[in-house]
Amino acid sequence: MVNCGACGKFLSSVGAASCALCPLKYHKACLVISDKTNISRDWACPNCKRNIRRGDNSRGEEALHNKELAQFMAEMREFRKEMVQLRDALSARLDTIERRLDELEQRQPEAGSVTVLAARLGVTLEERDVAEGRIFINERLTRHNRQLFHLACEECRRLQWKYTWTRRGRILVRKAEGSSVYQLRSKSDVERVLGPRQS
Repeated sequence: MVNCGACGKFLSSVGAASCALCPLKYHKACLVISDKTNISRDWACPNCKRNIRRGDNSRGEEALHNKELAQFMAEMREFRKEMVQLRDALSARLDTIERRLDELEQRQPEAGSVTVLAARLGVTLEERDVAEGRIFINERLTRHNRQLFHLACEECRRLQWKYTWTRRGRILVRKAEGSSVYQLRSKSDVERVLGPRQS
């Protein structure tokens, strides 16, 4: 809510006189200005006019900078609120996707489902055309994660760690069945978990 800089009462921003040097706004009636008079964009309020010495623009420029800074800070606060809302929305969406992926991973495929689906699509498949066992799908990793995954595989092979895998873009290693799982995000994580590389 905006208040008049002169009388302190509520002020509609439409038709108000806005000072170019400070954030104050005024009723035109409080300034003894006709409602039909157009206020220029560089208009200065009585307080700012008193503070400006003739031939010296330093205070006016400082007031203008303060007004711009206040507007910038207000915009940054709004931007921060929007970013928090966006982060919360994305986090909720990601949780939903992860939950759905977990449900899909738990679901067991029906026997012969590939051949049934092929028949519905009009493709003839025989049982020998369908591979038995689980189907593995490689994830699309970023260039950094591909290099890191390659390094982790080499080090795990050298140290005879049994498990190296990726899940949802994360690189995970485990020494043996039942041991702790470590997530690797950088080369320093590889050295911390698997020890320094030997030349």
